[in-house]
Parts: sequence; C-alpha cells; structure tokens
Amino acid sequence: MKKDMQMKKNLQTKRKENDLKSRVETKSSNDPPIYTYGKTDYAICILKHLLFSLVAGYLFFHRLSAAGIIFLFFPLKIIGDKKKKREKDEHKISNEFVDALNSLASAFEAGYAPENAFKAAIRDLQLIYDDTNVVLREFKLIDYKISMGMQLETALWSFAERTGIADVESFAEVFSTARRSGGNLIQVIRNTSGMIASKQEVKNEMVTAITEKKLEAEIMRLVPYGILVYFHFFSGDFLTPLYTTQNGILTMVGAFLTCTVLGFYTDKLTDIEV
Repeated sequence: MKKDMQMKKNLQTKRKENDLKSRVETKSSNDPPIYTYGKTDYAICILKHLLFSLVAGYLFFHRLSAAGIIFLFFPLKIIGDKKKKREKDEHKISNEFVDALNSLASAFEAGYAPENAFKAAIRDLQLIYDDTNVVLREFKLIDYKISMGMQLETALWSFAERTGIADVESFAEVFSTARRSGGNLIQVIRNTSGMIASKQEVKNEMVTAITEKKLEAEIMRLVPYGILVYFHFFSGDFLTPLYTTQNGILTMVGAFLTCTVLGFYTDKLTDIEV
C-alpha cells in the first residue's frame, strides 16, 4: 500500500516537473509574436503626433518652436498607442478564440481525437477568417508542432502564454489537466467554452459602454481647441495679447498644460480593465 502511494507521489512529481519543463521550453521557443507594433504603426503614430504638435503650437503659442517642443514628447505618445493597440488586439483575439472553442467542441462531439479536432477547427475557422487572422494562424502553428512531434498540451501552452489572455491560459490549463487525468474532454471543452463565451459577452457589453464614455471624453478634450479656432476666425484681435505679452504667453502655457494634464487624467479615468 505504502509502495503504491509512493509510486503515485513520484508520478505526480514527475508530471509537475514535465509541465514546468514544457513551459520553460515554450517561453524560449522561436514562435512568432502575437502582438506586433510595426513600422507602419510607428509612422502613423508619429505623423498623428506631428499634426497635433503643429495644431497645438499654432493655436496656443503661434510659434513653430513650441510645436517642436511638443513634438519631442512623441515617445510618450508611442507608449500610449502601443498600450491601446495591445488592448484592442487582446479583445479581438478573445472574441475569435470563442469561435475557435465552439469549433473544437463540435469536433470533439463528432468523435474526433484531440489532435484531429484542431485540424477540424482550422477548417471551420478558414470559412470565417482569412489567413492573417491570429487565432487561425496559431491553430495552424499548433497543428504543425504536433506534426513535428510536440505534445498538444505544450503547443497549446505556447499559444496561451504568448497571448497573456487569462481565458486562453485557463483553457490550456483545464485541457491539459483533463487530458492527463483521463477526464471527459467533450464535457470539459463544452463547459469551458460556454463559460468563456458568457464572460466574453459580458466583456463586450462593458467595452461598448466604456467606448461610449471614451468618445465623450475625446469630444470634451477637443472643446478648448474648438474655442481657440472659433476666436481665431471670428475675433483674431481678441487673442493677440495672449501671443505677444509675457502674461498672455504664461496664460497660454498654463492653459495648454491644464488641457494636457486633464487629458491624461481623463485617460486614466476611462482606462478600466475589463
């Protein structure tokens, strides 16, 4: 009896070591990145910030040098733009992953083996998405790794860890545990996909509500610029002292800094993690 218990304990320890080894190998692999910020993204972000710098420099200071100083802060703009793109991509991948789970569940219910279920899911996803789709690309990569002799669980963990999305990681964990323990994979996949789909539906509703608030905040942000544009067109002489006197320049510096700080503060208020 004691011998059997010791053997079970050793087996569990070995499995944990193998899991850890697999995850370490996963992190050191040469898999393509899930989230990218390419040259085009950098160029668009810099052009947007350049346009903003020119507009703000003219409206608040009437000086090209002011626009140049504002433009020097473009690294902060890139950091913020990267974060927004990452959040947008994560939300998109989460929605697409729900479709992939539904295809997997259908394949399992049709009697496919786990490895073949992923092949069937790929065929389904190809009917919905093009080849540039991240989830479709990753499922193809999983299928390729399996064909090269890698365990399905390890390939799935590679995808999950590189996404950094909790639902994908949870699915990989549940799938690996169920397969190792000989559980009912069909029921596990169906239950897990149902839970993730329900969570994603709630997230989508929350994202819609937050997006509306962010749009309102963006409109409020543009109000000071709109006021300055109005005075430039209809009462240009009224603003002249603000660009030619010391007190006027200090006033405009204060106004610009206030608008900038309030803009950052508004971003923080609407930056709600879903």
